[in-house]
Amino acid sequence: MIKNIIDGLPQIDLSKVICHKYLVGCKKKERFFNKITTKARHVLELIHSNVVGPLFKASLNRSKYFLAFIDDHSKKRWFYFLKIK
Repeated sequence: MIKNIIDGLPQIDLSKVICHKYLVGCKKKERFFNKITTKARHVLELIHSNVVGPLFKASLNRSKYFLAFIDDHSKKRWFYFLKIK
């Protein structure tokens, strides 16, 4: 604790002022997924997918979403544009 910074200002014990919920919120977040991950050994053994959107601006064919597939082994990607989700 720093003392005597400003004359006349009472000393404050910060451990009583800072809220427990604030301290919990500031704590470093744990990773959501397992740290040990399984990697695919063959093409098309494990495919990741994700739907993205709505996009800020529609594409030339007025698609506002896209669907992405990623092969875990080869890292090959396929994208499909969607007008509706």
